[in-house]
Amino acid sequence: MRPAWFALSSSLGAIAPLLISCSPISAPPSAPLFLLATVDTGVGAATQSSLVVDGTGGVHVAYSQEGASNLRYATCLGDCVDDAGWARTTVDTTTNSGFFNSIVTGVGGLHIVYQVYNGQGDLRYATCPATCLQPSSWQILTIDSAGNTGHDGSLAVGQAGQLHVTYLEAVPVPGGMWRLKYAACSTACTSPANWSITVLDSAVFLDASTRSLALDANGRLHLVYQKIDTLTGMRPIVYATCAASCTTAANWQVAEIDNDPLDHAAPVVALDVLGVPSVAYWGKLGPSAAITYARCNGVCTTSIGWDILPVQVIAAGSSDLDQHSLVIDAAGRPQMSFQHGGLAYAGCVSNCTVPGAWLEFLVDPGVAGPGSSVAGLPGGGVGIVYLSRSNGHLRFAMSN
Repeated sequence: MRPAWFALSSSLGAIAPLLISCSPISAPPSAPLFLLATVDTGVGAATQSSLVVDGTGGVHVAYSQEGASNLRYATCLGDCVDDAGWARTTVDTTTNSGFFNSIVTGVGGLHIVYQVYNGQGDLRYATCPATCLQPSSWQILTIDSAGNTGHDGSLAVGQAGQLHVTYLEAVPVPGGMWRLKYAACSTACTSPANWSITVLDSAVFLDASTRSLALDANGRLHLVYQKIDTLTGMRPIVYATCAASCTTAANWQVAEIDNDPLDHAAPVVALDVLGVPSVAYWGKLGPSAAITYARCNGVCTTSIGWDILPVQVIAAGSSDLDQHSLVIDAAGRPQMSFQHGGLAYAGCVSNCTVPGAWLEFLVDPGVAGPGSSVAGLPGGGVGIVYLSRSNGHLRFAMSN
């Protein structure tokens, strides 16, 4: 289903210029913009989630569960806005598993990377070819257990089933150090011996997200992350890309997008059908934080090749600065989920780096919205999975 704001955008032209200080737009009670359902009632007060929609329109969610701290999987078997349409299972029962999960679908079925943390982190991979609600259908292995690793893991799958993962490792040295690592596997990826691992970057400060990595139709990797600049002390958003032989760090081209975003900006990347990257992250607008959108409109490996727009201001230090998400639909329209007075959604039809182009809607007010992940649905609509802290429920919102 198509988001209602696409139909409303022409009639709401007078509201669009409220971009930076916009108030969420409420739909008439008879026509809600989003329909809501509960995916899981036992998630707790914190979660990290990832959402993917397969080629047949099937909706798949990976998430962590506070308390039990297991990697969980849920899928919609029928009507996704009916609580009864959702079924769940535990993929990994290991204590403190499921952190920093990233789920994709492709050759071989479903694939998830995630962290198991017991004093230090390991990077794990789980895959399921079919009947994924049966725990026995999942195969699990550890990709990397060297040190405290597996933070901010992000997964992409190629057309022939090749797997690509970026993630962070904390290095216990005086003053602290982080490594940005890349792991790749081309075949038989349930065997640890078939994974190759390399270090792409190192710094005292690194930050990424579970949606930091994307792969285009030509096999080119697109990566965004944040690191400290030792000369200026700033923590820029970095874009990196690689076309081939990416386990050789020198084959990655790197550029800065924004040299002064918010600390822990948690950048996410999404590609349009032509492989052009867009990025969302927590930026700055004066003393405030802002959910920020950047799109490559030139040579992406140069800082001048990017156009940047703060979409919505959020108070610095706010609890709203939580997991956010970005998707580009088949028509090239960016759509975001984030927390702003609850679960918020923002979308743009065109000219999306020009002030006044975005509209924001409050999907679920109150203490809802942490851990959100957005994905496109057949027909041009979107689905969003997120946490409702008021009752510890994992919820799903679908555009009406």
